[in-house]
Amino acid sequence: MGEAEWAEIEKIVDDMKKRAEEIGSLKEIKMIDNMKIDSEIMDINKKEKDKEGKWSNLKKLDDKVIKKNITLYESKEGKLLNKIYGVLKGHVSELIKMHKEIFKGRVIYDKGADVVAGLNDGKYNKAIQIKYTMRSESAAVQGEIGKAANQLTGETGETPPDNSWWMIRQIIGDKDNKWPFGDSGLEQGMTHSINEYLKMGSEKICGAMCDYVWKNKGLNASTIEWLDESSKLTVGKGKSGFMGVRSTRPNLWKMEGSVEKIPHMIVVSVIYKSGRELSEEDDMGRVKDIELGKCAWVVLRYGDGVRCNPIWISTRNHEGEEWKVSNNPGEGNCWASKVYKKNDNVVDNKETKRGGGRKKRKMKSKTKLVAGGGQVCS
Repeated sequence: MGEAEWAEIEKIVDDMKKRAEEIGSLKEIKMIDNMKIDSEIMDINKKEKDKEGKWSNLKKLDDKVIKKNITLYESKEGKLLNKIYGVLKGHVSELIKMHKEIFKGRVIYDKGADVVAGLNDGKYNKAIQIKYTMRSESAAVQGEIGKAANQLTGETGETPPDNSWWMIRQIIGDKDNKWPFGDSGLEQGMTHSINEYLKMGSEKICGAMCDYVWKNKGLNASTIEWLDESSKLTVGKGKSGFMGVRSTRPNLWKMEGSVEKIPHMIVVSVIYKSGRELSEEDDMGRVKDIELGKCAWVVLRYGDGVRCNPIWISTRNHEGEEWKVSNNPGEGNCWASKVYKKNDNVVDNKETKRGGGRKKRKMKSKTKLVAGGGQVCS
């Protein structure tokens, strides 16, 4: 390819990035913000009826009712704007992620997941479901992770390829969201340690995987069976530890003879756009505050259920500092597992072509925490 052709491609890529950034600024949202009802206009005590009788029906209402209507409207408006903002930012995140994959020289595809990339590069194949929430409730994040997990089963039309990392990328835009902890006043006022965060995160992700409702949330039984057993995987060649050096991908592989194959597993990453306050002990045993930026877990099959391990975490001491990525956080004690139990009321659903044409089933699951050789989050 000649210099002129490369220059044209570089211009196209730059234009793509600018468009993504323009959408990312969400100027449209500022216009929506201006749609709030002006209480002075609504207050008929300060306005006389105009020629068209604009206020005639409104004048029939009591002042208290009018004020109540305004309050209810503004309350619902705030919730809807957060949903709109979250949906738009989620789509913007897809565009930005696709742009990054193109910039890295990988192939992207338009089917399989929100972003499917790198199918020409055996160790970097990925199928990603991206979720973005602007809500402050922990349950909102839990619900989005469960929904993304269900989308990976193929029940709602996505068909992520088997020869890829399956990933859930959960972005939290509200700085007050305390996932994986609850929304009570006690939890809201606490600064949790890294280990507390990792343990509870492992438990919550296990719950999101096993809390299954057909075409709605969680993993169905056939997808859990499809996941590889954690005990049957091996660490990659020439490397030690669960993660590769300075890597944000699990260094786990399925061996077929001397060939490393991508295992069947799900990587869940949680990203805090405004940071998340945690605490940790230094080498002298002194507790200090740190800021969490991102964290990731890997989900594998574990007996009749799933096991979730934290694999890396990105933190910094103060705003403005460089983010530090730590692999295998929690000293191996922060994993959790759950048993997936089907009840007897199982209804066969039509076969869906994914992962070898596994049959999808409509069922409810019962789950419980189980111990299995490390410290189970409880």
